[in-house]
Amino acid sequence: MAVYQLENEHIYLEVASHGAELVRLVGKKTKKEYLFDGDPKYWKRHSPILFPFVGGVKNKEYRYNGKTYTMTQHGFARDMEFTLDSQTQDTLWFSIVSNETTMENYPFTFRLEVGYQLKGTEVTVLWNVINTDTKEMYFSIGAHPAFFTSMTLEAGPDTDHLHVGDNIEGTFTCYRVTENAMALEMILLYCRVTCRLQLICFQEMLLFQRMIRHHVWHWLIRMDRSM
Repeated sequence: MAVYQLENEHIYLEVASHGAELVRLVGKKTKKEYLFDGDPKYWKRHSPILFPFVGGVKNKEYRYNGKTYTMTQHGFARDMEFTLDSQTQDTLWFSIVSNETTMENYPFTFRLEVGYQLKGTEVTVLWNVINTDTKEMYFSIGAHPAFFTSMTLEAGPDTDHLHVGDNIEGTFTCYRVTENAMALEMILLYCRVTCRLQLICFQEMLLFQRMIRHHVWHWLIRMDRSM
C-alpha cells in the first residue's frame, strides 16, 4: 500500500492506494485532524468507498440470471489495491478494473475511477463508474467517511450539521426490487436538493453515510478558512 499527499495553504490530505481511501484531512492553520484516525477499537476505516453494493444482502447472497453470487457488506472496492493513474499539484486519480476475482462475486466488467481535487478550502471527491461490459450493469456506490467532532454525547446529534455538496440536480435511473425479489423494476427519479446531513456523534467520532446510484458523482468537503 502506498500513501499519496495533496496540500495547499489551507488543507493537507493523504489518500491510500488501498481502497483509494482518504485517510487524513488536516487544517493547516489549526493543525487539527478532521478525519477519523481508524482506531480499530472503534472502527478500522477512515472514509471507505462502497462499491458495487452499498449495505449488505441477506445471507451475503444475491441472484443474477439464475445464478447465485456472494457479496460482502458494502462490496469489495474498499479492500482492493487501486492504481495511481495521475497526480498533479491539486489532483489525484486512482482506478481499479474488474478481474477474475471480482467476476466470481460480481458478473460484470467495469472500471472504477476515484479522484480527489483540492481547491482553496474545499476537497472534492469524484467517482466515475464505467461499464465495460456488453450488458447493462447494476451497481450502487456510496461514501462512508468518519470525522472527529467536538460534540459531546450529552449535546446530542441535533446540535450540528454538515454540508456535503450543493444544488444536486438531474434525472437519475434507479432500480428497485419487486415484491417477489426476483426482478428489478426501473424507475426514473428527478432530484434537486441541497444536502444537509445530520451529524451522529459517538465518543468524539462523527459518522455519516450517503448512498447514491448513478454513473458519475462527487461529494464535497468544505472547510472554514479559519480551520
